[in-house]
Amino acid sequence: MSVLAHHPFIKMNGLGNEIVVVDMRAQTATIAASEARAAAQSTGAPYDQLMALHAPRTPGTDAYVRIYNNDGSESGACGNGMRCVGELLFKETGKSA
Repeated sequence: MSVLAHHPFIKMNGLGNEIVVVDMRAQTATIAASEARAAAQSTGAPYDQLMALHAPRTPGTDAYVRIYNNDGSESGACGNGMRCVGELLFKETGKSA
């Protein structure tokens, strides 16, 4: 079964990009390319980028982010998606920029 099955997510819009943010910080599992691709289908939650939040790797940070394109490939960056993640983390932690 997919690690994304029945996992809550937030769908946001980043300047026209459909962004899905899924909080995986309480899990150690990673998302397979096939799972990311399947989630982007019309029967899932179609998106341009999937932002997966994982437990932080660096002390003093709130999360480590892995970015998936809708074809299942990983991306090194997504500015609009990171803005969405930033908004969620600012709301969660109360930290200022």
